[in-house]
Amino acid sequence: MDAASFEALYDGPAAQAIFSRSVSKWRSILIRARNLTSIPRSSLDLSRCLDRIPSLPDTIPRDAIWIEGYSVWRNIEPLCDLGIRTERSRRIFLTKLHVTSLSVSSSPNFRVWDKNANNGIALLTLGWSYILSAALAERQGLPLVYCQTTPSTCPSPTLDLSYASPPEREWWRAITARGVGWSMADKRISPWAMKVGDIGIEIQDVVENPQGPPSAREAACYLSRLCDAYGLGSQSSASLAAALTIPLHANASPFDPAEIELPIPTFATRATCPPTTSIPTDFNLIGYLMTLSLCPWAMGPALWSVFWDPDVPCNFAGAWVLPIAAALRPAINQNRMDLLAKAFSSTVVAPLWLGLAICGRQTVINSIYPSLAKLRDYPFFRPDIDAAAWTGAAQSFLDRHQTRPCHDDTVSRADVWRLRHACSQNYPDNEFSHTPPYGWPPFGQMKVTDVELEIRDHLACSHNWIYSHWTWSLSDAVDHGFLIDARDTCRLSKETLLSSAPVHNVEMKGHEAIRKISETATKAVFWWCYTQVEEGFDQTIVPRRFGPDEPLEIKEGNDPKKPQFIHAWLETITT
Repeated sequence: MDAASFEALYDGPAAQAIFSRSVSKWRSILIRARNLTSIPRSSLDLSRCLDRIPSLPDTIPRDAIWIEGYSVWRNIEPLCDLGIRTERSRRIFLTKLHVTSLSVSSSPNFRVWDKNANNGIALLTLGWSYILSAALAERQGLPLVYCQTTPSTCPSPTLDLSYASPPEREWWRAITARGVGWSMADKRISPWAMKVGDIGIEIQDVVENPQGPPSAREAACYLSRLCDAYGLGSQSSASLAAALTIPLHANASPFDPAEIELPIPTFATRATCPPTTSIPTDFNLIGYLMTLSLCPWAMGPALWSVFWDPDVPCNFAGAWVLPIAAALRPAINQNRMDLLAKAFSSTVVAPLWLGLAICGRQTVINSIYPSLAKLRDYPFFRPDIDAAAWTGAAQSFLDRHQTRPCHDDTVSRADVWRLRHACSQNYPDNEFSHTPPYGWPPFGQMKVTDVELEIRDHLACSHNWIYSHWTWSLSDAVDHGFLIDARDTCRLSKETLLSSAPVHNVEMKGHEAIRKISETATKAVFWWCYTQVEEGFDQTIVPRRFGPDEPLEIKEGNDPKKPQFIHAWLETITT
């Protein structure tokens, strides 16, 4: 489409202001990240990324490979007859197609942890992947078994576990052995299962007649004792964060085994005798964290929420995201995963970004730049209303659940879009139950007379939707979420903004790339409601659809790409 045709829509002082704000903000973020000497505490508080998320059910059918549920929302505005609505049902898969491969990284990322001489992140991540799997297996009544493993052909340093019991040593040997050291008894692949390469450490003193694999709680105790014996401290929370991202890596590479790389283990000090019983504090969150980890459709958009801004309309999306892409590209290309984790450390989802970064530059990390610079659409980060409620990380204008009454016979298009989703049951095939692929709001105002009858009566009243609860479909069990059921008074306060930085006027560059991104975002948000086209809008942003089963076409002689049609449309609509 001719760039000059849409200059009035995608360019101008407003776009310049947004570009300057984005450049200033992300420059400030990266300056702060480079000045950090260690991973901030905010990145290690896993409760930070939990909001109204439900805990995985305590009992799940043994043969279930997925479970499903739906969220219920309540309108608290008393003068509106819309009381309750439900979002569409979502499936949560309990297995995956391939075992994730683990190797040690050759990069210096996270090799030195907070000036600690010992680095056990690889072992602890393996430990947490087992604990998560055991917790799921216990809910389904499935036993875990140890597997035959391949002995290492290259001698490696031996980890001193003289303090440990025989079952404890056998567990560490199994989860760190080359190959697959444990599995579910029915050969089902756990969502957190990993195939281990040579990680540069060996566990000796193998027990001749080992007991069966430990329970999730027993394994958590073993993990905590290793942390105490070697002073690993916050590496436990960081490793749990890394383990939580394993299903997301698998989802991003559905046809091939996903791969992750972890820092090579180093143990430079002698082990001390740890307490006999100790459970990591994070284990108390395990049910909630399992739900988040098992839902790539929730974790992905929660991660990508850091790139969204509620005050940027779709037609200026390019001016906002292109500076982010330019700012982050050097860190990604140079494999500075530590810098990337620090850059997001003041966000609600800081622990998830830390976990993702610890696993190395893989498919998800590599998708950051094209998702911003080209607005490439990856299924695992599409905005999701439930994900926003579960994590407290807004990703879309639809996550602002309050609409205002119209005035002067006009109404915000964003409010109309929100009403279409809230009242999706009023439309054929429930067509607005799904959400747009991007979170940028539609621009401007529209006339009340152009709003369809399905929602027009609601333009005069306010709406304020709040998340009520999650219902598990199998049992109809209701879960009101983490913040209701397991609030921790000591948890860190959430910060929804990355940083506030002074805005400096910056000359806008990359006009053509910015316009293409903005045009893509605008087409997507308007295409979402192509069946409801206001007067003067037809065939301007998206082609008109001629009949439900007819291909998209543009009638000859009325080409909306021509400048005169664009300018005529801009003059007739209310902005």
